[in-house]
Amino acid sequence: MQTIKIFLASSDELKDDRNGFQILIAQLNQSWIAKDTFFNLIIWEDFVDAMSKTGLQSEYNKAIQEADIFVLLFFTKVGKFSKEEFNKAFGAFRKSAKPLVYTYFKDDMISTGKIGDEIKSLLEFKEMLDKRKHFYTRYKSTEDLKWQFSRQLEKLYTVKENSLLEITTKSTPEEIDTIALALTNKVLSYSNQQPYKKKLQIAVSKSSEMARHTIYLLALQTRRSNWYANKDLMERAIPVFEALIKSDPRKDKHYYYGQLAYSLKDKRNPDCNKAKKYLDIAIEMVGGPGYDFAYYYYSFNRALCIIKTDPEFLKGIKSRPEIKKMVLRDLKAAKSGFKSEFEEMIRQVSNTSIINWLQINNIKKL
Repeated sequence: MQTIKIFLASSDELKDDRNGFQILIAQLNQSWIAKDTFFNLIIWEDFVDAMSKTGLQSEYNKAIQEADIFVLLFFTKVGKFSKEEFNKAFGAFRKSAKPLVYTYFKDDMISTGKIGDEIKSLLEFKEMLDKRKHFYTRYKSTEDLKWQFSRQLEKLYTVKENSLLEITTKSTPEEIDTIALALTNKVLSYSNQQPYKKKLQIAVSKSSEMARHTIYLLALQTRRSNWYANKDLMERAIPVFEALIKSDPRKDKHYYYGQLAYSLKDKRNPDCNKAKKYLDIAIEMVGGPGYDFAYYYYSFNRALCIIKTDPEFLKGIKSRPEIKKMVLRDLKAAKSGFKSEFEEMIRQVSNTSIINWLQINNIKKL
């Protein structure tokens, strides 16, 4: 088995992203074991109890030189030691082409009141990278970072793609699960999903229950993390939910249908008619209030879909009685579950159509 050493450096302000990176490596090790590959992640916590005559930083530097990949995360500042670690890795790469050096800059909002003198270190570091013609990669969230780096690992260490991603009569259950997870990763990582969608459907249909659950969680994370700020990335989860539905249509998997409905409702060009169809199925599967709290979310979003496809509402006039009845049914159901939080929910930017609909239809109280 080949062992790939990955050294991760970052400032303490990116603790959550560092933790997410560790989770990613643990997840990858579960699927890559079938490819006879193990990723050994080296982080600064590993050196807390280390003793060295030359100091702790020298232990860092030694580990960097022995690593196959060096990853640096930075945000509002780049500390003295992070800069030294980068220089050590970059210098070693220029001499022996190892370790490969990846730098990821978190492109996120920050309160101007929190900006201090340390911002100078960030600007200086970016300038240094520019002079060395080393280009950093931007990431928006922990999930974005995980997907981008996992894609790099695939490019570096995946064997011939056609042989890896094809299921044959000789494929073992473990190999099928690995292929299903690899294809899920590709569909969620690449904007051009067409080469993988059909293969994904086949692989998911043949995968184990545990693998399908993992695939669902990966798609769920992608949708939840990006539905508002990065719809392009969020939409990549749609074919994954579709594959899960086709492969496992059992009535206890209402959340497959619900998550697909949310994705269709929130994409760049919303398909609320199709989203409502899947919400109808999800609600029928749940069986009504009291069985699963998801029922209230499904009802709320179905009401929103009905409103957004109501031709009268789109003209700014009162809805027909049958439409009004359906919307009120779902809004009342949602309010019964969310209680005091309901008013706050309908005031969110993405849900203001509900307030407008209530006003147009002269409904002051549900």
